[in-house]
Amino acid sequence: GEKNHPSPNFKQYVREQGSLTDQLSRRQVRVYQLYSRTSGRHVQIQGKRVSATAEDGNTF
Repeated sequence: GEKNHPSPNFKQYVREQGSLTDQLSRRQVRVYQLYSRTSGRHVQIQGKRVSATAEDGNTF
């Protein structure tokens, strides 16, 4: 029954994670624009975005 009714702490956790994800997405967009000017290749840009996301995960 607990799975059907999340606790208030769980909802607060999701809200905090949402704000963190929003900040990370904004930083990734900024990096995406820089790489798009230098390389101009969408494939390389996507690859660097993936590695950047992995580095952020390891940092935290």
